[in-house]
Amino acid sequence: MAVTVSDLIRDVMNVLSLFDGMGCGRIALERSGIKCDNYFASEIKPHAIKCSSTNFPDIEHLGDVTKIDPSTLPPIDILFAGFPCQDLSRMNKNRNGLDGAKSGLFYELMRIFTVIRPRYFLFENVIMENGMIWRINRAIGEITKFQCIKINSALISPQNRERYYWTNIPGDGDGFLGNGIKQPRDKGLRIKDILECPKKPTKLISEKPQTITIKIKKIKTDVDVKYFSGVVARLPGTYDTGTRVYGINGKAPCLCAKGDGSPQHILVEKSTARRFSVVEAERLQTVPNGYTTIVGRRKALDLLGDGWTIDVICHILKGLV
Repeated sequence: MAVTVSDLIRDVMNVLSLFDGMGCGRIALERSGIKCDNYFASEIKPHAIKCSSTNFPDIEHLGDVTKIDPSTLPPIDILFAGFPCQDLSRMNKNRNGLDGAKSGLFYELMRIFTVIRPRYFLFENVIMENGMIWRINRAIGEITKFQCIKINSALISPQNRERYYWTNIPGDGDGFLGNGIKQPRDKGLRIKDILECPKKPTKLISEKPQTITIKIKKIKTDVDVKYFSGVVARLPGTYDTGTRVYGINGKAPCLCAKGDGSPQHILVEKSTARRFSVVEAERLQTVPNGYTTIVGRRKALDLLGDGWTIDVICHILKGLV
């Protein structure tokens, strides 16, 4: 018989979310039917705090992770942490790994973890080079005895988004890695399944057998049609990760976050092109419709690109229900 949250946790359930972003952990708990009495969040982005506080006014914000004294916290039942990826991501040519100013905050996570010793934990980060994932697995494994499992959000959404997850939440599979968490069932979703009605699409400047030209505002990009299945589009002769082109019958490339919300996500359908709406981007992350609209488009895309795919987290949390 599976051991559930109700069997193990105390009368008051406390959750701590480090690097909380827009409160994805809280969304997943609510969607999974897991009640928490206190949800403590550490986050410093003002628009992230505004978004999570608007949707969940009872979140208790703790501020900067480096200033948290874990000895002052009550017993923690679940610890969430999507620690910063900027210095780990393969998309960053100048990455400094765990020595970087942002991803080095991993050690703050470990500092707090070793003091609070939560009943359950769930950490997340991007796909990275083997040497770095080995280093992180070793650091987490020395404390928890668990290593990562890789899950692609494409199984439960129309977005290709491979991520590593570390957790001691029980699964029903076999094996040491990921504590027996199985891969989600593939729902077979495509871009066309999450679209709103188009709003003022832009006509393509030209359309040829192999290449189309897209111009939206100041961005003009020649994109080979083979990229429509969901690969980052590249300007000729460059490595431009700021332009990502989607075809309605394929999977979307991974939503990404930049402080200014600048990545250009372009949807191409027949002879027109347009940007994704915020609601469509939310659907790619399986976030509730309208959850991020309080902060405006640019900041919403920044939060969504930095966030978790909610239904993947719910899949992992099934071991507690």
